[in-house]
Amino acid sequence: MKIGRIEYAIPEQILGRMSFVFAELQQADGSEISDVLYPIAVGEDLHDFNGIFPELDGMSPATVKAEFLKSRRKPDSTGTEGLTLQVSNPTDKLAFFVRVRLREESRTLRTAYRDNYISLLSGQSKPVVVRVESKETPLARLHFEVACWNCQPQKLELDFAK
Repeated sequence: MKIGRIEYAIPEQILGRMSFVFAELQQADGSEISDVLYPIAVGEDLHDFNGIFPELDGMSPATVKAEFLKSRRKPDSTGTEGLTLQVSNPTDKLAFFVRVRLREESRTLRTAYRDNYISLLSGQSKPVVVRVESKETPLARLHFEVACWNCQPQKLELDFAK
C-alpha cells in the first residue's frame, strides 16, 4: 500500500558528488517505526556517475562503541541463544555501513541478525539482535567483530559462563 510520496529537488551544489539521504518513518506519536540511510550519487549531467562513489573512501573516520546488553534469552531446545548488542556512534561523523559478525561462524555454529548492517548518524544508537544456534557443544565463549566502512574494527568477547 502506498501512503505517500516524497519529492525533493536536487540542490545544484551536490551535482557531481555523492551525498547521503536519511529517512525515518514514525508513528503518529513520533516513535520510530523504521529508518534508512542511502548513499546517493548525482552526476554533473544527472547521467554520468564516474568518479562519484570513490568519495566513500575519503569519508572522515568515525568510532563505534558496542556492548552486550545484560538481558539474554537462555538457549531453547534447539540450542538457540538470543542476545542484544547495543551499537553507538559517539562521534560527530557518520558511521557508515556498520557490520556485526560472529568470528567463529561455522556449519555447527550459526547466527541470524536483525539489522546487522546499519549506519549510525552522529550520537545515534541502535540495538542489534543476534540469535546464535549451536548444533554441537553448549556455548562457552564467542567472539564478535563490529566494523564499518570508515572505522576500525572492534572485537568483543561474550563469556556464557558468567
